[in-house]
Amino acid sequence: MQRTVDFKLPHFFNYPPYFTLQPVRETREKQVQLWKELILDYCRSQKMYIISLEEDFPLFSNPKIERSLSYEAKEVFLAALVSE
Repeated sequence: MQRTVDFKLPHFFNYPPYFTLQPVRETREKQVQLWKELILDYCRSQKMYIISLEEDFPLFSNPKIERSLSYEAKEVFLAALVSE
């Protein structure tokens, strides 16, 4: 698993609801957009070209707040990237 040491994480990365799919449509749309931007920025900075649902990806968990994305959330965020 790659680390996020050389990558500046946004302030909302430490906000627990960020790691839970939001039920309100407008909120979820904003959440998906934030995740897409974060994933793309991170991958560009690390020169990563492939992300797998089955492998560890450093942005999908935050040990500091003891939160991780569910499999469903990972699917939603990665599908949003693929659909563009």
